[in-house]
Amino acid sequence: MASAREYFRMRQSSLREEEYKRELSLHKRKRRIVISVILFVLFLSACIVYIYSKNRVYNDYDIISDTKRNDDASTKYLKYNDNIVKYNMDGISCIDKENKLIWNQTYEMKSPFIDICGKYVAVCDNSGNKIYIFNEDGVQGEVETKLPIKKMCVSAQGTVAVLMEEDDINYIDYYNKNGKMIAENKSPVEKTGFPLDIELSDDGYKLAISYMIIENAAIQTKLAFYNFDSVGENEIDHLVSATNYDNEIIPKIEFITKDIAVVYGTNFWEIYEGTQKPKSIHKENVSEEIKSIFYDKDHIGLVFKNDAADYPYCMKIYNTKGKLVLERAFGFEYDNIFIDNSIIYMQNTAGCQIYNLKGKIIYEGGFGEELQNIIPVNKRKIILVFSNRLLYLRLK
Repeated sequence: MASAREYFRMRQSSLREEEYKRELSLHKRKRRIVISVILFVLFLSACIVYIYSKNRVYNDYDIISDTKRNDDASTKYLKYNDNIVKYNMDGISCIDKENKLIWNQTYEMKSPFIDICGKYVAVCDNSGNKIYIFNEDGVQGEVETKLPIKKMCVSAQGTVAVLMEEDDINYIDYYNKNGKMIAENKSPVEKTGFPLDIELSDDGYKLAISYMIIENAAIQTKLAFYNFDSVGENEIDHLVSATNYDNEIIPKIEFITKDIAVVYGTNFWEIYEGTQKPKSIHKENVSEEIKSIFYDKDHIGLVFKNDAADYPYCMKIYNTKGKLVLERAFGFEYDNIFIDNSIIYMQNTAGCQIYNLKGKIIYEGGFGEELQNIIPVNKRKIILVFSNRLLYLRLK
């Protein structure tokens, strides 16, 4: 009898345990389903918000701040990371979005030229002998060149490359951010040709130069890449790559990242890529006249003349592998065009047009006074530079 009672007790206990396990398993399944539904709803909501933000059109704006300028109308304003740099013949300053001074430097220059890369800014006088190097904390170094400056560029590390000429000899000097010379090179024009443009990579290790050579009434351009890292120390004059282009002129070179350079010729443009010795990865021949070029770290933009009367221009935007991502005809007569954070800005003295990468106009309008420049803060906020004030706006 005792054995029978014990058996039934164990049997009931086993049944209760199995029932508990079934309920626990069912509860876990329901919990997983609920979590999956919540995650799906969150993902779907995020997609809707993303698609909405990418395609949103703005028709008006709110004024965040309106500050008076205390300089002359010849002062130029440029975006400098989260701040603004402004400069003229008398000096250069860094201000924040509310026009509050961060740093400034006075000088006397007849024709100041500025280059910005990452956190560094360099300013020099065209055909002068002085260069100032800045970062977000102010001046970091000064350079006094032995010859008049023809071209100058700065890297994101603060290093500066300078091109000079004298008596048919090209001079290229390379300085660190404190103004100390790191390397120098000189070559006769009859050997290398006339330098058209120079450009430093963001990391400061690679220097690209285009040389024009005229021989027997024929034009040729040599594109040369120099490396100032350890790889270049094993090469003559640090030259790691050279390409000749017959019947071509290359007036412009841009490093859009530390490893990607874009060269623009009279009848083509080409992408070079490489950590040490850049090589061509894409070349695009063009038959139309190139009106403008613009870029960011992810995109290469060109504007061509177009035959259509209502749309005299066509912009084409490519990724860094050379794939076309946007082709859009337009009629806006712009003075300035650029891309920032995947948004395309066109501006003239009367107003602006703003496009997304699908070619959709997300804002256009005039402001009733002469517009000198647009400085994007983010995709919705912009700073408008007028002759007498800065207008900080939020599009809506």
